[in-house]
Amino acid sequence: MSFIAKFARRLFIFLNIMAAIFFLLACTNMFLHPGDWWFIAILGLFFPFMIAVHLFFIIGWLFARSRWALLSVIVLLIGYTNISALVGTTYNAEWDAAREPYSLRLLSWNVHQFGYFENPKGADKNRREMLAFVKEQNPDVICFQEFVKERGNHRKEETIFDVMKEIGYPHAFWSEDYIQDRGEYSMGVAIFSKYPFIDSFRIRYKGDISTMSAESLLAADIAVDGKPVRIFTTHLQSNRIDQHDYVHVSSRRGDKDSVLIASKAITRKLRTAYRFRSQQADKLAAAMDASPHPEIVAGDFNDIPNSYTYFRLRKNRVDAFHEKGWGLGRTFSHISPTLRIDYIIADKRFKVTGFKRKLLPNSDHYPIIADLQLTKE
Repeated sequence: MSFIAKFARRLFIFLNIMAAIFFLLACTNMFLHPGDWWFIAILGLFFPFMIAVHLFFIIGWLFARSRWALLSVIVLLIGYTNISALVGTTYNAEWDAAREPYSLRLLSWNVHQFGYFENPKGADKNRREMLAFVKEQNPDVICFQEFVKERGNHRKEETIFDVMKEIGYPHAFWSEDYIQDRGEYSMGVAIFSKYPFIDSFRIRYKGDISTMSAESLLAADIAVDGKPVRIFTTHLQSNRIDQHDYVHVSSRRGDKDSVLIASKAITRKLRTAYRFRSQQADKLAAAMDASPHPEIVAGDFNDIPNSYTYFRLRKNRVDAFHEKGWGLGRTFSHISPTLRIDYIIADKRFKVTGFKRKLLPNSDHYPIIADLQLTKE
């Protein structure tokens, strides 16, 4: 074997070992609290790409007829729980618009303020299109995040609540977490239902306006086939990284100091977000565990399946996408196809009979819908 061949082999082994270490560290996200281990939480963002790297190593070593292929095989087997959470395996599952008898259909959607702040002139049209889609899907319960309500001079004669009543949702519970545009709009989360609420409550997360962390967890009890069910919805802490941050980094590639400063700013945002989000996830998990009724949580978690947030909330519950979805199931339309950050997770007493994700341009998030059937206890 020539010197170059030996060097290439040793380099390949070294890179494979390093890839294995990083992959296993990323797998620890399921139990390491991001408040203390934020740097490993950030590593988890690259988890899907790490899987691809190990598949590359396996193929490469097989071509070389080397036993080193076993390293990546073993590593992927160790990470099976994380990998299985990432991918939906129900190929070509049919969506039954009529749904099965005695099932609850729930729609969750981060509506991105219906576009009021990005495109004020087109926002009314955008909202009409979004609500027309909602009406067509005919869910029993709707959970909105980044829900906006007009106030002051922007308050319309026909409010959003009037419109929701017209399309069949007379029961509403919402939060006003932030007042925006000099008091003209309020933003929060909302639950709309065809069925009356037996009970409802709100939990406010700790935080401040500057970090947009003082949002709410809403809970509402409804009767499904005569049995009480608790619905939770929430919008967990956003990373608050926008296009400006990426442009700021890319525009300064020739200046190492500027790139470093911009990259540190993004890292600080991620660190802050993981700290707040993990605290919120703990509070939400405690509320779900304390529920006297079978519970469902639907919302924008702002975190990927390979995360503390996801595993903390899923626990022994069922993920609707995991049960009836296919592929990576991204729900955020920007940045990366791996970003499934919106979820419908239900008590194990529910059977998921259907799941649907619709790729619509009206928001930066896609709506997700699940049919859930409460099994007999």
